Amino acid sequence: MGLQICYSLLFALDVRFLPEFSQKCVCGVVYKKILILGNGGSGKSTLACQLKQLTGWPVLHLDSIYWETGYAHARRDVFINKVSDFCKKEAWIVEGTPMPGLEYRVSMADVVVFIDAITIRCLARIIKRWFFSFCFRKSDLTSCPALKLDWKSLRWVCSFNKRIRPKVFEAVGSGKQVDIVLLRGKLDTRLFLRSFISM
Repeated sequence: MGLQICYSLLFALDVRFLPEFSQKCVCGVVYKKILILGNGGSGKSTLACQLKQLTGWPVLHLDSIYWETGYAHARRDVFINKVSDFCKKEAWIVEGTPMPGLEYRVSMADVVVFIDAITIRCLARIIKRWFFSFCFRKSDLTSCPALKLDWKSLRWVCSFNKRIRPKVFEAVGSGKQVDIVLLRGKLDTRLFLRSFISM
């Protein structure tokens, strides 16, 4: 089974840390390896789960293998090897923005989806996620700092657009040419999901 997407947003680096994207119709392109990037709390995990429901493809939440305890993260080689093994699958969905190995993940993807959520929305989702994790203990990312709601996590989210985002787009633009889909809100996300047709 494959998925057919009826549009694509192609990447162009031309303005400071707020790059512009040009829209181009590419009917008939089949995307089977999807990389989802964005700020903490932007909705990456939610989108990955929605895509999994549509496709049945396996999902890798990078935070689940990147973070260990507190703010300690897995060794770079161990983390990259786990990602590499997962990306050998015929079809997959990977979500998360850890920088180690980002260029490799981009090179393996058919399409990169960037969720361009405003900071205040990300903060609201972080607080909501922390509340449900604290009350119900249902998260599978128990070691992820984003669930701890401390100053360091909030500062990372608040500084993402200025500090992290340029590095992300530099990594995306430095490798092979890859289609980029930019999602700026719920309507974009709904249209993106609707554009997938089971084959």
